[in-house]
Amino acid sequence: VHRTRYTLDVGALWEPTVQPPSVKVKYAAVVRNLLPVRFNLPAVDLAGNPVAGFNFSFRLNPEIDLGVMAKWRERTNLVLELHNVTSSNGGDISVHAGVEHWLAGDVFAVRAGYDDDRPVFGLGINLKVVRIDVAAGLKPRERLAVGVSFRF
Repeated sequence: VHRTRYTLDVGALWEPTVQPPSVKVKYAAVVRNLLPVRFNLPAVDLAGNPVAGFNFSFRLNPEIDLGVMAKWRERTNLVLELHNVTSSNGGDISVHAGVEHWLAGDVFAVRAGYDDDRPVFGLGINLKVVRIDVAAGLKPRERLAVGVSFRF
């Protein structure tokens, strides 16, 4: 938004040392916009001329996200995330939850979840060198994601 403005995000991940044998639990917390910053953006028309009487000004305040992940028997992951628990910056708290299960020795993943206001589903293929992930909501035209990553 502006080349001389910046903020800072800080996160922590904690895994208890004592856990049940078939479940591993991790906890996470993130503070986004730890350094609050204010932006003043003057409105301009398509030619770059100022628009009188209108300026866009906002401040990014700190937000806190919390999460927990449980890995069950090395094949199933359960995740719960609470985003913006402080309801900062005009936003509300949002809930994200999901389950992922790996089949065929960590080659195929089947996923289902809840993303703030609607269910989502996904599939993954892990071929060690290349990984392909696809996720969609009930209306794929509105919510669809494809990811391809390579490991060297």
